[in-house]
Amino acid sequence: LLAERGVVLPEGTPAAATEAPPASGSNAFSWPSVSGAVLQRTRAGRGGKTVTIVRGIDDAHLTDAARALKKALGVGATVEEGGVVVQGDQVDRLRAWLSKAGVRRVVGE
Repeated sequence: LLAERGVVLPEGTPAAATEAPPASGSNAFSWPSVSGAVLQRTRAGRGGKTVTIVRGIDDAHLTDAARALKKALGVGATVEEGGVVVQGDQVDRLRAWLSKAGVRRVVGE
């Protein structure tokens, strides 16, 4: 994989170093297990800063979902209020990404 991206490795580098790391085990978050998500844009109680809240994710998987969204969208995300709070007005990006990730129904602003 690294060679495909144009990264030059020193001679004698083991082949395992050029492959992608394995998936993070059985506790990895699976978006298809989420049947629907509700997106809500709000500024209330946040000093005028806009955030987007994603609801509809099982409470047991909120932390994994926040981690996946942070990595996928490159924004801050945390678990609050029974949902995942994503920094900024990300409704359009979240709707597109969740749909592509296999969430069957995405509703919201």
